[in-house]
Amino acid sequence: MDKIECPICFSESRFWDSAQEDILTRHSSGEIKIFKIYKCNGCGHGFIYPNFKNNEELMKLYDETYGKTYDPDVDEKSIQLRDKQYSVDVELVKKYLSKERITVLDVGCSTGLFLNNMPSNWDKFGYDIIQYYLDYIKDNYKDITPLSETSKMKNDFFDLITLRGVIEHMFDFSELFLLINKKLKKDGIIFICATPDFNSPCSYLYKSNWNQIDPPFHYHQFTATSITMLFAKHGFGLKALNYQYLETPYANFHNDADKYIKNIKRYYEKKDPTDTIHAYPGNMMSLIFEKIKIK
Repeated sequence: MDKIECPICFSESRFWDSAQEDILTRHSSGEIKIFKIYKCNGCGHGFIYPNFKNNEELMKLYDETYGKTYDPDVDEKSIQLRDKQYSVDVELVKKYLSKERITVLDVGCSTGLFLNNMPSNWDKFGYDIIQYYLDYIKDNYKDITPLSETSKMKNDFFDLITLRGVIEHMFDFSELFLLINKKLKKDGIIFICATPDFNSPCSYLYKSNWNQIDPPFHYHQFTATSITMLFAKHGFGLKALNYQYLETPYANFHNDADKYIKNIKRYYEKKDPTDTIHAYPGNMMSLIFEKIKIK
């Protein structure tokens, strides 16, 4: 199958590359599943194939094995880096808030580290589908309310809803926008961050070797255009778009640029890229969306 309809703009999408599944989902027999990745000719959106039949099928992947990759006791160094990045993300979103004390909901809250980096005077709520995460939050953070069901949340309640490194994992967005439209205040904002840009320089050069492809967990590969179209379809306007790099703890400009330039040379020599896991400008998007009243 060389052509598939784009799930965002419905334009024709063509085969882009093949990628091996994430190591966490590989069978003990050593069998490795290969996913095809398609890229839309219109909005540039990417997605994997074969796809999932429904959200329930996708949710089966997110068991305790996946959950413990974010456990502070598993990888202390990566958690420390992520913790610093959380502070950078919080400082960014604060620029778009009109008041100092707010009520925030983090969708896909993981172990609560992102919420923990938010100001202490914020009222914090975390929602996740993995019980392991919610139990961790309950045992470690007294000022964060873990939620496993959207029905337990009040309507028109949150000033800010955040999705950090989450939206690319979703198969179907209907439940997400149902939640947002019910729970977000009329003057509230949505903050999307740590979402890879499928049109980034690294994505183009490294293709399936780019570490942000990550099938089957990253089902969607957004571009600035495709994610803006998705939110506009549900009545949200893009208020700000940022590509954080130099201010992040992952940036090492000379080292990152050296790797990229070496791989550009390999590209022109028709050789496969090497040493492809590094930060670079344009890799990760941070976006602010706001509900718009259509006149």
